[in-house]
Amino acid sequence: MEKLSDEQASLLHEVLEKRAPQRLELVMKARRAVLLDHERAELCEFISAEFLTTGLGVDDEPTPRGIELEQLLDEVNRPRLER
Repeated sequence: MEKLSDEQASLLHEVLEKRAPQRLELVMKARRAVLLDHERAELCEFISAEFLTTGLGVDDEPTPRGIELEQLLDEVNRPRLER
């Protein structure tokens, strides 16, 4: 995983603030690209849940927010997929 951009880190912070405020420290770890596997899996779950509730339009197609969440999920999950 590359380090997260400022925009991605801000979106991740927003997701965690809403879904798991006790895990906000993971934003800094993600920014530095030093997440452990179980932390990466946790983030993927939170981002996916946010995508399902706020990232789809009435036509079930991704909204602009949904596209941003998909890109964040791809970035966070990339190291797990590259193994």
